[in-house]
Amino acid sequence: VERIRAQNYLAYVLLRQGQGGDAVELFEKSRREMRDSLRPEDADQIANLDLGLAYLETGKLKDAAEALEEEWLRHRESGRDSRTLFCLYNLAKAHQGLGEMARAEGEFREVIALARKTRELTYLLRGYNGLGNVLDRRGLWLESLHAYDEALELALALKDNRSAAAAAQNRGVVKATHGRHDEAREDLELSYRYAEGVTPRYAYEKNLMCRVLIELGNLELNRSRFEDTESNLDRA
Repeated sequence: VERIRAQNYLAYVLLRQGQGGDAVELFEKSRREMRDSLRPEDADQIANLDLGLAYLETGKLKDAAEALEEEWLRHRESGRDSRTLFCLYNLAKAHQGLGEMARAEGEFREVIALARKTRELTYLLRGYNGLGNVLDRRGLWLESLHAYDEALELALALKDNRSAAAAAQNRGVVKATHGRHDEAREDLELSYRYAEGVTPRYAYEKNLMCRVLIELGNLELNRSRFEDTESNLDRA
């Protein structure tokens, strides 16, 4: 059991280092060993098999959904709330990537309900942000704005500027798409300030800031303010 746990830890490190293919191979080896060499009660002691996450991050969405559902059910049966939330959240992302929006919506709502019950505020925030994305994709944009409102409020309460920047940006993009341009500009500028306030800034924050500038440029283009459009795009 301890050897497989250590093997899974090494696989996770490889995944974080961008070596997704090697991580998948090592996680698959762990899964085979858990199924073939361990009694079920011993295999259940291993809670760090992140094969589904590795599939998700390497674009193998169908495999990810199958692995994550298996792990979600296993952890739920064992009463591991944090791991249950982890698998269910990523399962929703896999179904979203597969275009199965109704399933993804239901799973994000389950994440929100369980996170609220267990007071896992980080997953409550992630659940609302994910729900907003899915609702927007399903054409329920007013409901998506409400989900982003909840995500932004939680991010600010947690002093999580990175998540606040993402929620404000998502909300601004939806408003821009539906003609609420002044409100969209306010949200996008807010997103930029939150992302700018993250230190140190990594690629994720820089990408958020670039996307804000591109979206602001598009807003100015719609108003035929070409100099402001060019300025924002140059900054991006």
